[in-house]
Amino acid sequence: MFILGFCNQIVIKYTNTKTIDLNVVDLPTVDYLIDLRKSLGISQSKLAGATDIPRATIARMETKKYEPKLSVIQTIYNYLYRKQNVTNIPLCEFGKRKIISVTSNQTIDKALDIIMKYKFECIPVIDKNIVKGKITTMKLATRKTSAEDSKIKISDFMEESPAIIPCSTSGILAKPFLESASDCVILTKKGELYGLVTLWDFLNQNDFR
Repeated sequence: MFILGFCNQIVIKYTNTKTIDLNVVDLPTVDYLIDLRKSLGISQSKLAGATDIPRATIARMETKKYEPKLSVIQTIYNYLYRKQNVTNIPLCEFGKRKIISVTSNQTIDKALDIIMKYKFECIPVIDKNIVKGKITTMKLATRKTSAEDSKIKISDFMEESPAIIPCSTSGILAKPFLESASDCVILTKKGELYGLVTLWDFLNQNDFR
């Protein structure tokens, strides 16, 4: 058993030197990754082979001689996450997060406002109770400028729709749909949209491990 540790920010830098600190994405800390790797009995060499990240880079990162890029942290965490056991608790029991969404005809500045207000990593795009896609902080981080945020329609920027599954589904069956911090799953109950589950909902469960 180890203590979860996450750093609470991702900084997006634009080419016009403007910087927006979203303060929303919960990223694993290096100490958390070290504890997680050791708890799973995975050596640095095995981790390197599975992620294509040089063992020397992993060693330098763990001894705090190297500050890893977001992509390195995400790659390592995604691999270690897949090696963990996942709760069999039905998603209904902890997937009660209210669905806050945007519509496809809105612009991405609206999605950004919601992300900053509620500290979400994944926002569903829903038109008349039909899930059309999602907006994620990871994709927003790829933008080179914020100048067009109020002009770009969400329909032109959104990613594929998140998985939609009954809330009676056990956590272990939902695991394949939650491989990274920017993933989410929409829950249904009696045919109606009911709630939303993210990777962090799993990690906050006492029964997770």
